[in-house]
Amino acid sequence: MKNSRTDTCFNAAIRCLSRKSYSEEELRKKMLLAGYVAVDIDATIEKLNEYGYLNDIELSKRMFEQYLSKQQYSVRYIINKLRMRGLTTDGLKEEIKAARQNEYDVALLIVEKKNFNLGNERDKILRFLAGKGFSSEIILKIFDGALNIDDS
Repeated sequence: MKNSRTDTCFNAAIRCLSRKSYSEEELRKKMLLAGYVAVDIDATIEKLNEYGYLNDIELSKRMFEQYLSKQQYSVRYIINKLRMRGLTTDGLKEEIKAARQNEYDVALLIVEKKNFNLGNERDKILRFLAGKGFSSEIILKIFDGALNIDDS
């Protein structure tokens, strides 16, 4: 940090990060909207990375776990949410693999929480689960499971 303009940009970035975790992309956009110059923003982001104040990999992991713990979304939905914030899933291979194995259980839990009637509200359930990012395969498994229970 050589000049006062860069120092001002750095201080503004620190204020932003003190209130909320931002991805590098989000912070860059916020600083540009605030009127800072790209050169100052680049220097600021480099310094924030050096200090460990900005870490996209850790933010990705934290957000993935946060969304997953809510048991309201599919893995595809969570990955899309991360990408919308400018985050990658490169460091989440194992977590994604484990979460995909539990997706059916999460979808079933969502249907049970919403007290859907599997017999009468098929279209409503289908749209709801699709909106949460669940694949048609998982959704059909939910209905197949309900049919097997009804047949017993």
